[in-house]
Amino acid sequence: MAHLETDQAADALKLLPDRTRVDVLLRIATLDGIPPNALNELNEIMERQFAGNQNLKSSNIGGVQCAANILNFMDSGQDQAILGEIARIDAPLAQKIMDKMFVFDDLVDLDDREMQLVLREVSVERLGLALRGADIKTWKPADRVRLSDVEGAQREILAIVKRMADEGTVTIGGSAEAML
Repeated sequence: MAHLETDQAADALKLLPDRTRVDVLLRIATLDGIPPNALNELNEIMERQFAGNQNLKSSNIGGVQCAANILNFMDSGQDQAILGEIARIDAPLAQKIMDKMFVFDDLVDLDDREMQLVLREVSVERLGLALRGADIKTWKPADRVRLSDVEGAQREILAIVKRMADEGTVTIGGSAEAML
C-alpha cells in the first residue's frame, strides 16, 4: 500500500476490516525503508525466478508522512477511529502521524497570497460545497448536502493544495518545509 498513490491507498484501506486498517496503517507508519539485505534476498529470488540481475538499493517507502497522507484521504470518522486505535497501541506514533496530517480546516493557516493561488485552482462550486462541511464559525450551510459530497470536495481541494506544496507554490504545516 505504501507504493500506491495516497488516495488509492486510502480507498483500499477503506475496504479492509477495522482492525486490519489499524494494523496496516501502523505498519506503514513504522516502515522507514527496506533493508538492503532484504532487497538482496528478494533480488536473488527474482533472479532465480526470472533470470534477471539488478543491483538494488534501499527503497524509501512508508513512514509517518505516508501514513498521514493516507489518513488525509480517509472519510471523516474513519481517520479518527484508526488514529484512536494507533494511539491505544503507540501514543507517540499516533501523535507524530497527527502532526503530519493536513486537513481542510488547516487551510486557514495559508497566508493571503497562498490562499489566492489555491482559489485560482478551485472551482466556485467545489469550494462552496467543501465549505459546507467546514467549522460552523467559518461557514453556515444554507441547505442539506450529502456528507460524502462535502468530503469529496474537501479532499479534492486538499489534493490541489498538496500538489501546490509539492511544487513549492504554497507552504503547509506552518513552516518553510513542506510537509508533503
